[in-house]
Amino acid sequence: MITLIPTIRYYKELDKFFKSRNGEIIEDERTQYIDERASLPAFGSVMGIIIYAAIAIFTLRNIYPQYTPMSYAFFFTAIIGIIIFLISRIYFKRKYSE
Repeated sequence: MITLIPTIRYYKELDKFFKSRNGEIIEDERTQYIDERASLPAFGSVMGIIIYAAIAIFTLRNIYPQYTPMSYAFFFTAIIGIIIFLISRIYFKRKYSE
C-alpha cells in the first residue's frame, strides 16, 4: 500500500513518462484500443483463477486445515479486485461519457 500511494498520486506524470520517448508521444488510439480489449479478459481470468483456488482450498479444509487461512486471503483478494474494477469502471464511464 505504501508504494501504491505515490503511484496513484502521480499517475498522469508516470503515464506520460513511460509512454514518451525523448519527449515524443509513442501511443496512439490503436494502443489504447488494444489495452482496453486485453484488460477485461486478463482481469477476468485472474479473478477466476483466484476464486477457483479459494474454493478448492476451502473445500479441502477438512483434509488440509492448515491451508484454510489461504482460502480466506484469496476470497479477500478477489473481493478487493472486483471492488477496484467496479469503482474504476464507474469512474471512467462517468469521465468519458460527459
